[in-house]
Amino acid sequence: MLSFVVASCGRYSAGREQLRDIASYADASPDSARVSLERMNRRLLVTRSLRARHALLYSQAMDRTNNLIKDDSIATVAVNYYQRFGKPQDRFVALYYRGRVYENAKDYSSAIQDYITAEAIKSDKVSPRYRASAALHRFILYFNQEDISHAEIAALDAIKYTKDANWTSNYATSLLDLAKVSAVNRQFARADSCRQEIEPLMEQLSLPIWLGVKEYDIWRQVFFSETNKESLEKTVDSILERCGNEPTLVPWSSISLAYQKMGNFELALTSLEHYHKFQSDDFQFPLKYYSNLSSILDSLGNDSESKVAYKQFIALSDSAHTSMLSQQVSTLEERHQEQVKAMRLRQSAAILCLITLSIICIGVPTLYRRKKRHTQLLAMYDNLQAELSSLKEIQSNQEDMSKEAVSILGQRITALSRFLSNETPESLEQVSSQLETLTENRRELLDTIGMLYAVYH
Repeated sequence: MLSFVVASCGRYSAGREQLRDIASYADASPDSARVSLERMNRRLLVTRSLRARHALLYSQAMDRTNNLIKDDSIATVAVNYYQRFGKPQDRFVALYYRGRVYENAKDYSSAIQDYITAEAIKSDKVSPRYRASAALHRFILYFNQEDISHAEIAALDAIKYTKDANWTSNYATSLLDLAKVSAVNRQFARADSCRQEIEPLMEQLSLPIWLGVKEYDIWRQVFFSETNKESLEKTVDSILERCGNEPTLVPWSSISLAYQKMGNFELALTSLEHYHKFQSDDFQFPLKYYSNLSSILDSLGNDSESKVAYKQFIALSDSAHTSMLSQQVSTLEERHQEQVKAMRLRQSAAILCLITLSIICIGVPTLYRRKKRHTQLLAMYDNLQAELSSLKEIQSNQEDMSKEAVSILGQRITALSRFLSNETPESLEQVSSQLETLTENRRELLDTIGMLYAVYH
């Protein structure tokens, strides 16, 4: 046993030190952290805390290296532990990365719920960057589901958190998100104000975020303002120049929309084909593709192919809507089952508590009465033995006693001797009536002695 305990302690210490070492470089080198976590000896994870830390670090490393996990089992290990025992920041991070898993699995309602639960954790220890990331992902999910009111709240939260974190690139992203919802709500003054605030930051932005801003510029001019062909062409040229020889980076869907707006439908069709070739993994592909294709073909006078593309768009739109509704229903059913299960567990626990309480309320007083009764009977038994000893001593000095008293005394001694000559019974309850009779009716010896003898023997 001692050797087992020593071995377990050794494995715990080794596992803890190894995880601590991996955590020290996980942020700077997530690829190396992922490999180390995958190669780690699982026998070193001897406690729930070590398994939770491993699950949290692994979920983080997989997300940061763009290895999409769609199974929540690993992330849930961390969530379940840190919800009960962890520090607030660990609880937040665990919920955030499980939200990312749900997002990868396209379980958007569960992802949003985890992000909301995480952001509700009140602690100064939680990094504003994590809070900002959760808010930014909430915005994406709400906006893509056309839930504009919640998307606006998420954008405002992201602006606050990115500003607190002094996170320039994502501050620009959150401003851009607010500009989008403002334009949709036709609050163009606020949308333009957000865009103007981004302009001084453009040189500091990474290419993906810079492209996002330029896409917004196209989107804003195409859908929400009068066409300024020169400005639109300048925006398109700047995108193509910045992306250079990396066609996969070009937002071809937006470029196609810009060319359509400028009336150059041939280039619009070419750009759309590039979108189909390079970016078919886009969140809204193929809805974007068939919608734009139908519009371009119609403008080019190709009515038959335009109608085919439009029918494809309608079919896909209905399918996407049905799929979304099915997913929402499935999620609601799962939550309902979880609630029913939790309710049944609570009911079972309540019934068990009531049964236990009833047993205590009935059993304890009964045991107390039995113990008290046993003590009383034992006292009677001892008193009768003491009385017999005293009566025998009196009988030995009977010169001054009357014949009647001597007779009564003799009968009493005989009755007590006969009763006490037997071994003490296992349970005094067996002779309780005899004990009580001999104790209470000392003055009625002649009437009771024969009865006692008959009953006991």
